[in-house]
Amino acid sequence: RGSDDRGDRQDARDQKLIEHRIVVLRAKADYENARLALEVAEIAVAEYNDSVLPQTRKSYEMDIAKADADLAKTKKRLDDAKSGKPVPADKAALDKAQSLVGNAQKTLDKTKKQLQVLNDVTAKKDVAALKADVAKARTDLLAKKETLSLEERKERNLIDHPAEAGNVKEDDLDKKSIAQRTVTQRAKAEAENARLTVKVAEIAVKEYEDGTLPQTRKSYQMNIVKAEDDLAKSKKRLADAKALVDKAVKPDPADQEAVDKAQKTFDHAQKTLDKTKKQLQTLNDLTAKKDIAFLKADIAKARTDLLAKKSTLSLEEQKERKLIDPRKKRDAKAP
Repeated sequence: RGSDDRGDRQDARDQKLIEHRIVVLRAKADYENARLALEVAEIAVAEYNDSVLPQTRKSYEMDIAKADADLAKTKKRLDDAKSGKPVPADKAALDKAQSLVGNAQKTLDKTKKQLQVLNDVTAKKDVAALKADVAKARTDLLAKKETLSLEERKERNLIDHPAEAGNVKEDDLDKKSIAQRTVTQRAKAEAENARLTVKVAEIAVKEYEDGTLPQTRKSYQMNIVKAEDDLAKSKKRLADAKALVDKAVKPDPADQEAVDKAQKTFDHAQKTLDKTKKQLQTLNDLTAKKDIAFLKADIAKARTDLLAKKSTLSLEEQKERKLIDPRKKRDAKAP
């Protein structure tokens, strides 16, 4: 009967060892996946810095070179039109040449601003987000490494000290320790992500103030210039049409129709100018202030979250230190 009991206990220990080896294999797989995830995250940062960012910057630089060349060509055409080369130009041709110069200048300014925003804002924001992914992956790897180390130690204990296998008190201490270390690592990652969120929120304000807002304001200002030019032209046409009617000895319905049409064009041009000026005024007096207030509120929220995450991290680190001391004493007593 005694030999049967010993055989049963041995079978139970063998089965426990087999089951735990499966746990170790799963922990190794989790660790390897976490290591690869970290490698992928680090490659993404390198890829952005070494490939995506330089290519995007190069694309903008090429666009600027093309816009510069286009502006030079349109200025040359305008100068030729003004000087009557190769043939004298009429008012419509001069207006068209001037409009082309304005459009070319607008394209050049816009592309230069895009490159500036990329260098000063977008690149920093993108890199911060990618580095947050790296920090998160590194934290996950550390947690998986701790779990693997614990399970491998349990496996060695099952092999070397089968009679002590399943020590509930020690197993419970190990489980608490690894669980707390995982919580601490997660708290570190959350604190780092919160720090990067603050940085991204601050960059968003700079991006709006130095990029989006000036571009929008410049667009409205150029639209106002165009609307004023259209209004001046329509006003001249209306005056000419009225003068023709006043000079006529006998009223001509066609002349009056021309006046009516010119009046509608003038009214529309005036309405467009008023609307565009109002849009710029609204942007300066309301929209910009509102948008900046929202963006700064995001910063305040992110900073508050960062303080909370730092406080949580400090608390979890204290808990981890309390669990480390009993493990050190136990391991010191181990043969």
